[in-house]
Amino acid sequence: MSAYLHGFTAILVDRLLAEEQLEITPGTRDRVIASVSAHLTRSRNTSLISTFVAGLMACDDVLDLFADDDTIKAYIEALPPRGW
Repeated sequence: MSAYLHGFTAILVDRLLAEEQLEITPGTRDRVIASVSAHLTRSRNTSLISTFVAGLMACDDVLDLFADDDTIKAYIEALPPRGW
């Protein structure tokens, strides 16, 4: 798994949790991040946003995702370049 994708995923998952746009099983943050970043690593030639969302939804520890694609896109666009 790429350290870059892991850091990217951690920032997005933390932002979604902080903004109450993501609900996960308590105590599983690290497992969710690992699962989604692994999903991103395996993905080829697909949209980053749709792949990220698919990775979240494929994770058993994700209970609900309230953010839509536009919200996730805005979170990504707000990231500083290589800011993690």
